[in-house]
Amino acid sequence: MPFDFGGGANMYNSTVSASEGLKTMLKTAFGWNDDTAYRHMGISGMNGLSDQQELTSVAYWQQIRDWAQSHHLARLAFWSVNRDRGCAGGGVVSNCSGIAQNNWQFTQITASFTG
Repeated sequence: MPFDFGGGANMYNSTVSASEGLKTMLKTAFGWNDDTAYRHMGISGMNGLSDQQELTSVAYWQQIRDWAQSHHLARLAFWSVNRDRGCAGGGVVSNCSGIAQNNWQFTQITASFTG
């Protein structure tokens, strides 16, 4: 679950960096090559605003999906379908993402992930 990096993070860059760190750890622990390590990994991101005020925007989530797809990760998911609706300026709440977005936009992006 790559989030809570400390606020103000570029969530695409931070997610990729954390994922690359995990890949390196898997390679060291199991002796795998890059491809095998990636295929044993998954990302569960935060949609919208996190409690650290980090923003995973729809555009960032698309970039994360594309990165995960290009490396054939085993899984891509996000924190809460219940939050997959817009409420710009809504803050961190359980029933919306806290950002401007179309309803179910993170779900639609994630549904196109095929690993």
